[in-house]
Amino acid sequence: MGYYTSFSLTVKLVGMPKEEIEALELLSAGYDCPALDYEFFRCERREAAFRCRGDDNVPASVLKRCRDGGVLLTIRSYFKDYGNETGNLCEWLAPYVVAPEPLKCGSVRGEEGSGYPVIFHDGKVL
Repeated sequence: MGYYTSFSLTVKLVGMPKEEIEALELLSAGYDCPALDYEFFRCERREAAFRCRGDDNVPASVLKRCRDGGVLLTIRSYFKDYGNETGNLCEWLAPYVVAPEPLKCGSVRGEEGSGYPVIFHDGKVL
C-alpha cells in the first residue's frame, strides 16, 4: 500500500547540460529516460514524480525553454514517494536553480496532511 505524496514544483533552471535537459524533456513528456549519474536516477520509480498519479501515464509536468537559454520546469504530481524521488529530484536540480536568497519553489505534502516547502538556496535544496 503506502501513502500518496502531493508534489508541486516550479523552477527556472540555468546552465543545465544538454543531456540533462533532454532527460527532463523525456520525463516531462511521460517517458522514462537513460539514467544519468545522479541519485534520482537510481530510484526505481523516478518517472512517477512527473505523472498525475504515479501509475498513470499522464504527464503532470511542463518543460519550457526560455529565450535566455534556461528552462522553466513545472511539476504537479501525486504519487507514492517510496524511494524519496522528490528529495532526489530536488537534489539533482538544485545546482541549476538560480536562488541567491532562499527561494520557495514548491511543496511536498503527504496524504496524512504533513508536509514541507521546497526551498532552494545557493545551489542547494534546504
